[in-house]
Amino acid sequence: MSKLVRYFTAIGNVQRVMFRQTLVRSAIRRGIEAGASRTPNDRAEVSFTLVGNNKQIQEIVTKLKQKKNINNLGAKVLLLREFTSGKEVQEHEVHSGNYLAGEWDPDVKINLLSLIHI
Repeated sequence: MSKLVRYFTAIGNVQRVMFRQTLVRSAIRRGIEAGASRTPNDRAEVSFTLVGNNKQIQEIVTKLKQKKNINNLGAKVLLLREFTSGKEVQEHEVHSGNYLAGEWDPDVKINLLSLIHI
């Protein structure tokens, strides 16, 4: 089965609330590769790429569109836009290959995992 690549921009409360790390960790738990980067001049925007099975990607997308907090720091997507091109997973600041290298607050609860049937 071939892997699908999908590119997005999330707008909302997505910076300084561990949105990128929460998204990547949640994707990995679903068997999806993921990468996410801040938009330098817009604190309300993050771009991200998901690679994997479309059904599992779509489950994450559907949950993000529900406009609910995805962690206990208040990370929340208010608008999700999909694009036909974007960064490769490894080009992002936080991605499946380096997410363990960054700081992770052990008190952060990932609500996105509980929103998705595993």
